[in-house]
Amino acid sequence: MKKILKIILISLSIILIKLLVTFTINEIIIINYNNKIYNRVMVKSLYFLNFIESYIVYYNDGNILYQNNEFEEAILKYQKALEKNPPQNKVCDIRINLSLSLIKNISSNSYNEIYAQLQEAKNNLYNNSCASSIDDSGYSKEAEKLEKEITDLQNQLKNEENQENVEEQLKEIEKKANQNRQSDLNEYENMGNYSYYSGKRW
Repeated sequence: MKKILKIILISLSIILIKLLVTFTINEIIIINYNNKIYNRVMVKSLYFLNFIESYIVYYNDGNILYQNNEFEEAILKYQKALEKNPPQNKVCDIRINLSLSLIKNISSNSYNEIYAQLQEAKNNLYNNSCASSIDDSGYSKEAEKLEKEITDLQNQLKNEENQENVEEQLKEIEKKANQNRQSDLNEYENMGNYSYYSGKRW
């Protein structure tokens, strides 16, 4: 009986230490993130420590890569986060950031390629019914807003006169998307929900 009790106490101690270390690292990362210090070194340690909800680490790593303008890498991290079976209420958060990364990663000057890449960003939002291709009945109102902005841009690109301003229009869609999400982030933070996708999710 004493042996079993000892094993239980040791197991609980290990779990407690792991939780304390993870919490401390998370807090440091949050402080750095809020101070616009996007350092991935500490995040990498969480790949091992946060194995229960591993999608969170990939999502946050993607956010830091996005802030560092490493969009190709961010895309891979968001895709990996989706593979880790996040809960439904987090899936659309990840998909929105993935679509924004796909838009930011557009580097072609070819109208057809740009249009196709915008369509890829839009199709990503249709997955898991985050946005609807028919109406605004998608799971996420933010995904619906982004889908509409991408559709508007695609329609503008169809007019030859607007093709010259593609880069400017891409910047504008990202600016609008980020403004909408920052406004909602502030509202969510006031409600005590810190899991909103445009900010940290540690």
